[in-house]
Parts: sequence; C-alpha cells; structure tokens
Amino acid sequence: MNRYLRARSCFAAVVSAMALSTAAFADGAAARKNTMVSVYPAPGTPVVSPKTTFSFRYLKPGTLGPVKIFGSSSGRVAIKRRIVHSDRDGISIVPGRSFVPGETVSVYTRKNVRRANRGDFKVRVGEFYDTEQQIRDPLTPVTNGLKSRPDLKIPEIEVNSTSDKLAPGKYLVGLREGALAIFDGHGRISWLRRAVDGLSNAEFHTLRGRPVLTFFNQPTATKGSSYNILNQKYNRIYQVTAKNGYRTDLHEFQITPRNTALVLAYQTLKWNLSRFGGAENAALTDNIIQEIDLKTGAVMFEWHTLGNIGLNAASERPPSDGSAWDPAHINSIAWDGNSLLISARYTSSIYRVGRASARIRWILRGDGGKPNSFRMDPKIRFVGQHDVRRLSNGKISLFDNAEEFEGSSRSSRSSSATVISLSGKTKASRRAKLAGRYRHPGGSPSRATGGVEVEKNRNVVVSWGNLSGMTEFSPSGEVLFDAKLPSPSYRARKSQWHGIPRGRPAIASRDNGDGTVTVFASWNGSQDIARWVIMTGDGSDSPHQIGGSVWKNLETAVKVSGAETRVMAVAYDNKGERLGQSALAPIGKQVR
Repeated sequence: MNRYLRARSCFAAVVSAMALSTAAFADGAAARKNTMVSVYPAPGTPVVSPKTTFSFRYLKPGTLGPVKIFGSSSGRVAIKRRIVHSDRDGISIVPGRSFVPGETVSVYTRKNVRRANRGDFKVRVGEFYDTEQQIRDPLTPVTNGLKSRPDLKIPEIEVNSTSDKLAPGKYLVGLREGALAIFDGHGRISWLRRAVDGLSNAEFHTLRGRPVLTFFNQPTATKGSSYNILNQKYNRIYQVTAKNGYRTDLHEFQITPRNTALVLAYQTLKWNLSRFGGAENAALTDNIIQEIDLKTGAVMFEWHTLGNIGLNAASERPPSDGSAWDPAHINSIAWDGNSLLISARYTSSIYRVGRASARIRWILRGDGGKPNSFRMDPKIRFVGQHDVRRLSNGKISLFDNAEEFEGSSRSSRSSSATVISLSGKTKASRRAKLAGRYRHPGGSPSRATGGVEVEKNRNVVVSWGNLSGMTEFSPSGEVLFDAKLPSPSYRARKSQWHGIPRGRPAIASRDNGDGTVTVFASWNGSQDIARWVIMTGDGSDSPHQIGGSVWKNLETAVKVSGAETRVMAVAYDNKGERLGQSALAPIGKQVR
C-alpha cells in the first residue's frame, strides 16, 4: 500500500474512531439522562415534616443502591424499610425515627439525582405549630325522615329551569348542611348520604377503568380527616390520607391516569415574616401536594408552596392579629401530562409544575399582578379562582370567584366559569386569550368555593359556591338548567353513574282507613328505577300486583286498593327489567 493509501486509511480510521467516540458519548449522555432520578421532597426543600420519607422516582427499585441519612442534630438515622412503588418505577425510603424540628437532613446516594450534588442533597425540617383540626360534631339523629328510610331526609333542591338539551348523566354535590346527593335535571334525588357537617367535596372519578365516587371525611373526635373512594356498590375500597405526618385537607382530591391519588395538606410552621410586616417568629401556612400510591400508601411526589411560590406574590400581607398567614392557599390540582396545574387562590395564579423537576414551568396570573409568564388578553381577569382543569382541547377552565382582596374595593363583577386558550412555548411568545365565559345568572360574585366542569358535549356545569346554586350552560351560553341548593356546595359534578345499591329496597306502608293503603318505597343509590310495582299477599301464597307508579324521587308514595295483610315493592328500569324487590312486609311496618 502506497503512502497516500496508508494516509487515507489512517484518516478514515481516525474519523471512524471519532464517530464511535461521539456516538458513545451521545449514548452515554442519553443513558445518564434516562437514568436521572427525582427525589421527593425535592433537594433543597426549605421545610419538610419530622416524619418525612424520601421517595426516589424513575428508577428500578433494585438499582437504588445504598442510601445514608444524617440529621444535623439527630445524627445517623437508620432506614426502617423500603417501599417499592406499585408501578415498579420508584421506591420510598422510610427512616427509622422522626427527625428533630429545625435540623438539616443530609441524604447521600450514588445516583444521578435532579437538583442534587453528585447524588447528595439536603432538606430542612420545619418547626411546626401543633395546630388542631377543626373537629366536627358527630351526626345527630334525623327527625321527620322518610317513611321507608327514617334515617334519611331529602334536602330541597329548587329547580328554576331545565331542558332536554342537558348533557347525559346526573349531578353530584356535597352540601355544607351535611349531605352528599346525586340528583337529576328535575331535582329528584337518587342517592343520599349523610355526612358530618361541612363541605365534603364529592366527585366522580375513574379508577382502573371503573367508575368510582370520592368524598372528603371531616375529622371528628374519634377519626382524622381522609378521603373515601367508593365503588359502584357504594362500598369503600380505599381510605386515603396525606402521608409524612401531614393532615389531609378537603380542598382537593384527584385520581390520576396512572391510578394514584393527588391529595393536599396545609401545615402551619414558625417563620420569620418581618420582611412582610409580620413577626420574626410568625405563623406561616405551607401547602403540600402529594401523589399517593393507592396500593402501597407510599408518597410518589411531594411539592411545597414554601420555597417555590414567593411570599411577595400573595395578594394580602400577614394578619395583624398574629394568626397564621396562608399566602398561597392551594385549592385545586390537575394532572397535565408530565406536569401538574396548581391553583393558588391568594395569588390569583395558576402554576404549571413539572412532576420530574418539581419546578414551576410557567405562571398564569389573573389579577394583573406579577409574576406572569403570559401576555394577557385584556378581557381576562380572574381573582381568587377555584377548580382549574386542562380540557381535552388543550384549553384551561377555571371558576372565577371575582373576589377582590386587600387593597381593592369589593368586586362588582359576576362570578363566572372562564375558559382560556394558551399559546406559545417561550416567555416572549406566550399568550393567554379568553375563549369563553359563563356568568352567574344573577350577576353576583361568590366570595368562596365554586367549580366548573366542561362535559363531553361541551355543556358547562357550574357550581356557584357560597351562592348556594348551580347552572348548566350550553356551549353558546344558554342556561339549560338552574337550581337553588339548600346550602353551599364546594363543587358540582355530572356523570352517567350507575350505582348498585347494597341490600334490597326499603318499604313502609300506612292504612288510610278507607280501604286504601299508601306504600312508601325507596332504594337509596339506584340510578335506574323507572317504575315501582306494588304487590300484596298474606304470606301463604305468591303475592300479586295491585298497583304501581313511576319513580318520583328518593322515596315514592303509591296509593293502592285491595291490599291484603302484607305489601311488597318491586323496582323496574325503563326497559321493563326487574331490578330488585323489597321484603313482603306487614302493613304499617317499615322494613329494609
């Protein structure tokens, strides 16, 4: 081989080696990127619970390797156990004992951890005030209840208007008076559950492809706060609480597409607020968002407002009476692909937070304050908002309370369901445009609570919070349904829910003394009853039919003639299929 060919061959070998080296570097970089591990609470979190765990995500549990934990006051802390997340994409480390309030906790690993220094990171343990939850009084016996269900009393729902253009399904509300109710477009209730006094935040969800119903349990003297998940038979399949030493808050509960739960907690701690006009040792409320693995109870994600949302973004300053200052007041969390949409009422802002990085990606502020990542349509204004959701078309819906805060005159704006279209991916190109607004029919602002849900047919269901009402609009804004509720409801939801009640229908009867008998029939939770048929007999032979009635409400009264000594109620659906039957009960007796 001549010198020219040898030189060309050497050059080709060098280029080939460089290419292989570059490819190897790229593959290595990609591998390192793919093996990047997230830890929650995130490294650098300024305040965590003394009972905190450490959750490592985006790695196979067997690959975590050694982890060492040291407290600046408590010293080396042993690991009590490791909880493998049910999706096999993470693991939670449970320390063997609680940490000391105020100390710095150092965690040492050999993994490529986000926001950490070569896998090692620190968090600070908060000094918490031992605040007690507001304990609710237990349920008291019902007076003047239903004839067939003396333990239930129907709340009055006053329907002002209804339409045949409503979205399919039935409404669900949790009333402040202490009841959860499912009802139709005529205000007729098909399911009622008594609840401890207070807003119960009831919602329809889907868990592992099956419909479920969720609601908040207010704390009592014997039980702490929690969320219940009920299946279609109204059986509780999960009771979910916030973890790591925090108490579950009522404001939000969501089931995610990966069948986990998003919960919220508030925690009051000691903090220097002298920069903001408060005391050096003031009471500050941190808001904590957690994603809970339903199967194992492990925390899969944890995010704090403190350290992420600046205190100077708050609409109000610390209270002058020394009570706790809640500068953010998170009231909704929504799954948004690789991020979460978080609504902070007291900053009138929506935050999009990356789940892997636990950092804020953008901020949408509705009251004209700062910071704001978007150039705003001048038609957009929302203050003290609730219930922020990402719609299937990419737009965002929210409930604008139109509640002005400190330094502003009381609002004369109407509360509304507001839909916003967002565009742009950079700070310079981001725009927010008003895409729809559905105002309160009476033009009133709601000082607190409220929600909005856009249905599959694009109808908009709005609960007006403290205004004690709800409305369903057409996409063009026509009022299709409007009702006055007996008390405020935190949110209203709608779904084609098909509950399967436990047990048999309940029955009671009354001899009217004129040869007729009035039969009272109910089957709490059944959504499909179209008609009741009344049967009679004396117990010695098969009962026979003597009357019937269309289903009228949770309890239907049917007046019949020709009754023997016993009566029975049989439920049918609109196809004539038999759903269930009550006991053959003596006249004058109430039987379930």
